[in-house]
Amino acid sequence: MKGASLMMSSSPGIRYLRMIVPVFLLSLQACSDLPDIRISDGPNVLETDENSILITWTTNVPSDSRVRFGLNTKLEQDTLLNFESEYHEVPLLRLSPDTVWYFEVESRSEYFPGKAVSQMDSLITPSDYRRSYGLEEYLKIGWNHMNESDYNAANSAFVRTLQLDAYSAEAHAGFAWSLLMLKLYPDDAFESLNRALSIDRNYADALAGRAVCYLIMERFTSAVSDLNSIFASDSSYSSPNMPALIHTASLKTLEAYAYSQLGDLHRAEQACRMADPDFSITETDSESWVVNDIHYSSYAAALIQAIYSYLNKYGWLL
Repeated sequence: MKGASLMMSSSPGIRYLRMIVPVFLLSLQACSDLPDIRISDGPNVLETDENSILITWTTNVPSDSRVRFGLNTKLEQDTLLNFESEYHEVPLLRLSPDTVWYFEVESRSEYFPGKAVSQMDSLITPSDYRRSYGLEEYLKIGWNHMNESDYNAANSAFVRTLQLDAYSAEAHAGFAWSLLMLKLYPDDAFESLNRALSIDRNYADALAGRAVCYLIMERFTSAVSDLNSIFASDSSYSSPNMPALIHTASLKTLEAYAYSQLGDLHRAEQACRMADPDFSITETDSESWVVNDIHYSSYAAALIQAIYSYLNKYGWLL
C-alpha cells in the first residue's frame, strides 16, 4: 500500500494540476478587476435529524465556507471548511433538538477580494422523535422556562406552539415575552403582541407586553392606555403565566414610569402609592425631599429615583 500511495502522489496529471491551478489563480489575483465575493443564493437550511442541520449557499466565485452559530445572537460557535468552492455545504452537528439556533454564513478567498457575510437568521432544530407534545403541553413548557429565566428554551417552546397553532393568542404572547426578556428583536415582539390582541383584545399578558414595548419606543401615552385596559378588567391583576413578573405592583410601577416621562408627576406618585402602600415622599424643607431616608434637592428628582428603584425591584430593565 505504501508503494501505491507513492505512485499516486507522483502522477503526472496530479503534479500538473498542482502546478497550474495556483499559477492561474495568482494570475487572476494580479488583475485589478477581480470581483468581490458575494452570496448569490441562500443561505438555505436543510433538516437532517433532530441533532443536525445542513446549511447551504452559493457564491459568485470560489471561496471557503464558515457558519457562525449559537443559542443567542453572540454566535459563540463556528464551523469552517477551508476548501474553496462556489457551492457551500456546512453541517452543524450535535445540536440540541427542538431548540432555536441563530446563525450567519461567511465566505472568504485567498484569491478574491472582500468577504461575503449573510444577515443573521434563526432556525429551530426538529423535535426529538421520542417526544410528541401538543399545544397545551408546549405552552406549559414555555411558561415554565420563562419562570425559570431560561428564555432561550422558552423561545424554542413558543416557536413550536406557533407551528402547531398560528391563531393562539397565548402562543403569540409567550413568544413575544421570550424575545423581550432576551432583549432581542423588539419589533418582532411588538408584532406578535399585536397579533395576540387581534385574536383576544382583552388578553392581559399581551397588553402588559405591548405596554413594555410602548415604553421602549417612548410612546408613553399608548403604554398608559394598555395598562389602564388591564386594570379596567381586573384592578388587582396577577398573571397566571408569570405571576412573579406581571402583577399589580409591577404594572403600577410601569404606569408610574410612563406618567413621569409624560411630566404628570401627580399621577406618577399615585401609581407609586398603589404599587407600594408604604411608599412615602416627604418634604423636609423648601429645598429637600426624602424618599427611603435619602434626601433629594427636588420633588421630581426624589420621585423619579423612587420609580427607578421600583423598576429595578420588579425586574423591568427599560
